Formats: sequence, structure tokens, C-alpha cells
Amino acid sequence: MTGERLIDTTIYDVIVAGLGPAGLTACLYAARDGLKVLGLDPAGCGGKLLTIDNLENYPGETLIKGPELAAKLEKQIQTLPVKIAYEQVQEVTDIDAAVKSVQTRRHTYRGRSLILATGCRERTLGLEAENELRGRGVSYCAVCDGRFYKDKDVLVIGGGNSAFAASTYLSRYVKSVKQVLRRDVARANKIEVERVLQNPKVQVFYNLLPQAFLQEKIDGEEQFCGMRFCRRTDGQTVDLQADGVFIMAGEEPNSGFLQNEATSLLLDRHNCVQTDRDLKTVVPGVFAAGDLRDTNLRQVVTAAADGALAAYKAQEYLSSLN
Repeated sequence: MTGERLIDTTIYDVIVAGLGPAGLTACLYAARDGLKVLGLDPAGCGGKLLTIDNLENYPGETLIKGPELAAKLEKQIQTLPVKIAYEQVQEVTDIDAAVKSVQTRRHTYRGRSLILATGCRERTLGLEAENELRGRGVSYCAVCDGRFYKDKDVLVIGGGNSAFAASTYLSRYVKSVKQVLRRDVARANKIEVERVLQNPKVQVFYNLLPQAFLQEKIDGEEQFCGMRFCRRTDGQTVDLQADGVFIMAGEEPNSGFLQNEATSLLLDRHNCVQTDRDLKTVVPGVFAAGDLRDTNLRQVVTAAADGALAAYKAQEYLSSLN
């Protein structure tokens, strides 16, 4: 595979892996500092912004759609000399060298510093048939797939902000929402919880642990038709029927490209990238920003702030080499 890759002859000052809020902000700040910047993301610009319906806590915006904010950031980047490539990072090599290499399926890119901002993805439940039912009743994105369930009954699994926001969003289209929490208390903020509790189309169930997907055969194919749970308080089995389920059970870092002998030193036991307060990793010239880090708060605004600081520290690092 390596022999088939084309080598980009440019030596970039900064290569940014991931173009969500953290990566886009890093590109913005680095380019404005006069650095030669490459941004990489197979999905284009926006990251998780593209899955957010209404964003109400971003400074300066009372209410803005996630994709709308992503488009604004992309437009701002387009005014600057930033190269964007819609490619996924597969591996980072020569990480200890003065010029580091980033491998995608098609290219080898080289840069004097790296900002890792590949974010995180939704955690699966790990139940049997989960992967087979993905797209056939099992979803991880309400904004992406909610409209497919118009006037139908759905489940939402999770007790955090994303789960409660998903229930509120889905209630616009579906017939009913049953939101299931593993514990007896929600982790979401009060505003998100109150919206759901006051919504007549949403019913909240507590203390239910997911056990299995229920299936029925339709036109020769197994289709999702509900879920089986175990009630924590008494061990009783509870079956909830539904046409679809939206799993919002937390997140895990997109760090698979770092989980090898050469770069695993960047990761903690949860496979998040470890940094100090300046977003420096243990390898000089390698920084991390946004949800890929082990951070106490995963928000658009904190990711953007990380991107700005990572770019500033990358510029500082590069200046120290001269």
C-alpha cells in the first residue's frame, strides 16, 4: 500500500488531522500566522457540527444550525491559503523526526508539526446483531436519520445532553419517543431535561439496561422491532416495541490511526490523546485539540478554543526551531 501512495512534495508547517470545530479553528489561526497549512478530513468541513440541529450556547449566536455554523467556518477558511484534502489519516510515521509523515490511502503528506483533531464517534452498545441492523432500524444520528421515522415510534438510548437533544428533535417528526436511561438520574443539563419532560410525545424510562435487539423478518430480511432491557431495581425483563432506535450512549475517540507501536505513546488507557495544558503531547511538534483529548467538557466552543491554542503553540514550536 505504501508504495502506491503519491508523495506530496510540499513540506507543510502544520498538518491538521480532522476538520471539525477544533481542526477548522486550528487551520484558521495557523494560516493567519502565515504558516503553510494542510487540513485533512474524509467527510469535509464541519465534523460533528453537521449532526447538530440547534446550537444555542455558542457565543454570539442565540440560535444557529450546526451545518450553518460549519458552512460559515468553511467559508472563512476558504479566504485563507489553506489546502484542504478530503482524505482519512490512516497512519502517522516518522513521528519523532523533524519532518513527520501522515499517510492516507492515496497520499503521503509531510509536515513539521501536527495538530490531531479527529474528534470522537458514538459508542455502540456492543450487543449481538447491532452492526447488522445499522441502517435497518439502528441509528446513531437523530439529525441524519430522524426524518426517515416520520409518524413512527422510536427509542432513544442515553441520559446525556446528546440523548435528550435527540429526543426533542425527533419529537418533531415521529409519533412517539421512548427515551431509556441506564440510571435513575439524567446526566444532561437542566434545560435539555425539562424540554423532554414537558414534551407530550416523549416518555422517559429509568434504570433499564439494554440486553438485546428484537427482530422480525420482513420480506426475507431481519428488521429491528424493539429492544429488550433488564430493570436494574428488580432484574425483571422489559420489552419496548419501536420502529427504530437512536443510540446516544456516549462517545469514544477516533484514534485508531494512532493505535500502533510507533504512536500509541500518545494515548491514555481510554485511547484519548494525552496533552498538557498547552495541548502538547509527549512528542515535540505534535499537538491535540478538541474531543480527541481526554477533556471534562466536549462542546463546540471548547473545541474551537482548543484549536486556537494548538495553532498558537504549533507556531511557537516552529519558531523555536529557527
